[in-house]
Amino acid sequence: DAAIADYSLAIDLAPKSAAAWAGRAYARDRKKDYRAAIADYTRTIELAPRGGIAWQNRGLLKARIGDERGGLADLDRAVELDPRKARTVADRARARFALHDEAGAIADFGRAIELDPSDEESWRVRGMLRGQAGDTQGGIADLRKAVELDPKDRDAWHGLGVLLFRMQDGPGALGAFDRSIALDPSHARSYAERALTKVNMQDWEGTIADIEKTRELAPSMTFEPLLARAYVQRAASRSSAELEDALADLDRALAIDPRSPAALFGRAELRLQRGETWAARADYERFLEVAPGHPEASSARRKLVELESRK
Repeated sequence: DAAIADYSLAIDLAPKSAAAWAGRAYARDRKKDYRAAIADYTRTIELAPRGGIAWQNRGLLKARIGDERGGLADLDRAVELDPRKARTVADRARARFALHDEAGAIADFGRAIELDPSDEESWRVRGMLRGQAGDTQGGIADLRKAVELDPKDRDAWHGLGVLLFRMQDGPGALGAFDRSIALDPSHARSYAERALTKVNMQDWEGTIADIEKTRELAPSMTFEPLLARAYVQRAASRSSAELEDALADLDRALAIDPRSPAALFGRAELRLQRGETWAARADYERFLEVAPGHPEASSARRKLVELESRK
């Protein structure tokens, strides 16, 4: 690489030039030669030990290769040398979080925000950490500030939706997930979380659509029990004029979960309405087999007796 070669020549000509060592370290970092970059930053620090940027950059590189504690030690020194540099404090916050020091990370992000209130990323990450720590209201406030600063931050909108859902603010959560999906229509987690929000709002049509989209985008995300329940609930919400559609919904539910008591009982009831006595009988029997203690079990047994008497 030309930049590395140029800085190497500069080092040959002036081996005590901290700037030359730092320049080559940066060039090596850009080439993803992290260990060589760390070595060059180490020489930079030896030559200019009060250069906070070298400590900061070496700390970030150490963390990148898995030396989180070494990285944190370097970032501590960088903050000590330049305590009013917001980016350095925010970098230390991330290092603390990587070492599971959530309280320290939250404190550092708070300090970074004090130093630079326009740092949207610090607002977002602190909001998520506060939410994880149980400070839901604090997390919501931070994430609202993050989306105010950057309305195109998908992750901030998603995180805000999660916390609003936790506070049972269905319309607010739905709006946040809508924004997240509008920004990134391929974000499976936003569809999944929006589906859960729609369940609470009893929007079964929307629930089904979002779960199906989630499964399309992320087949490993399993929502079979919830999807089966949504089909059952949509069938129950249909009018008497939509009997065929209701039966189709229950068929879908049972294709997903063949042991769904609600789907079996519901389909038995609809089949009985249509006069399909043998099919209804089979569903009632299967229902009692999988859920003998269900609240509707006595009703199913009574109807089986009635069907038997019609023979």
